[in-house]
Amino acid sequence: MANTFRLIRGEPRTIALPKYAADAIEIGDLLYWDATNNAVRNAETVSGADYATKKANFAATFVGVALSAHDADTTGYVLVATDGDFLFACPSGAEYDVTDGVAIGNGSAVADQTVIKTTTAAEIIGRVLELKPSAQQAVVVRIRSKLMS
Repeated sequence: MANTFRLIRGEPRTIALPKYAADAIEIGDLLYWDATNNAVRNAETVSGADYATKKANFAATFVGVALSAHDADTTGYVLVATDGDFLFACPSGAEYDVTDGVAIGNGSAVADQTVIKTTTAAEIIGRVLELKPSAQQAVVVRIRSKLMS
């Protein structure tokens, strides 16, 4: 997915964190902390045997949203928003209500800049802030970084 600045309001409370050298990071990517490599990584790289496990693993180490882009095979620091309200892509077909939780992915696979409604507490990375009709393909979310817990 292309670089997409997803912040729509709020104080993003930023932090600069090291990136995993092999990964490409795009603006708007959802990021987690990889303790093995002491670096942030994008959602698509999270480990797990299946989609449900990946959602839980990601949520447990979720740090925020990338505000800077970095090419693969480079080192450096990623500017990460740990708070704020963001507009993320989501699958159409379901209504999202205020205070619904969201997890990473599209319902069957992990995606760097896509979220889906969930009721499973261990998968939640944010809360819906505005009603989303079933046909709409974007949702406003207030992220819940583990760095802010």
